Amino acid sequence: EKPVGTVWIGFAHCIFGDLELVAEKSHFHGAKDMARLRSANYALGMLRRALLKYNRDEM
Repeated sequence: EKPVGTVWIGFAHCIFGDLELVAEKSHFHGAKDMARLRSANYALGMLRRALLKYNRDEM
């Protein structure tokens, strides 16, 4: 059984023909709505970091 607040976030992206898989397990405390908001923000941060890495590698 998973503890309340445990979230797996993952995505795949292709950079210059190389497939990269990213998955992270996190735990967010607090009320269900706050945990959902925090996990969404965390996922957007992961995506932002991946895009910044892509932009840096492209130069």
